[in-house]
Amino acid sequence: MMPPILLLIHGFPFDASVWRTFLPYIEPYFRVLTPDLSGFGKSLAAPAASLEENADQLAAFLAEEAPAGAFVAGHSMGGYIALALALRHPQQVLGLGLLSTQTAPDSPERAAARYQTAEQVAAQGMILLAETMPAKLSADPGHTLPLREVILRQKPESAIAALKAMADRPDSTSALAAFPRPVVILHGLADAAIPVERAREMKAALPIATLTELPDVGHMPFWESPKATAAAILELL
Repeated sequence: MMPPILLLIHGFPFDASVWRTFLPYIEPYFRVLTPDLSGFGKSLAAPAASLEENADQLAAFLAEEAPAGAFVAGHSMGGYIALALALRHPQQVLGLGLLSTQTAPDSPERAAARYQTAEQVAAQGMILLAETMPAKLSADPGHTLPLREVILRQKPESAIAALKAMADRPDSTSALAAFPRPVVILHGLADAAIPVERAREMKAALPIATLTELPDVGHMPFWESPKATAAAILELL
């Protein structure tokens, strides 16, 4: 019997390589797909202009790789894209994993800050994000250097497009509330990038969702607590 298929959608500003250390914890249970989003990692495509465009590209990818549908888990920005995929192509999403993400849109101040960061990346390159982001992402200081290395591999134009796409994203709370298939929400209590309150708001919007909160874990639960992350995703089955 063929194992179920799991699509993992990486966050910002990373590529599919961030899943590498997590795969041994999840591959015994799924056939795992870890594509690079357009413009990131080894992708030669132009960066997507919106999260919806990313979702449509992944829907085309799933039509080839998983014609009967797949379970989908997205981290941070990847969670925004997973939500867009579930809204736009619900027949392809058998269950949804939302890791360190949110359905709430950016506040005007947050959106403006992302646009300002995009301008700074245009001027300074990826070193700006590599210097400032890693310490905010993981509660484990041992992750700072490997996160920095992944960030430095990305193209500035891809980071700029993603920052603007995230700033412009809609509120997807009602889309989540209407999603008819299993949903798991996973969030670190020490997440400095997206507060755990955002996860609790998603749970309130969809009470049948499973919410797992991880103590002493930051924004990278699949690095910081891979076993618990795998256990949460397995709740989709």
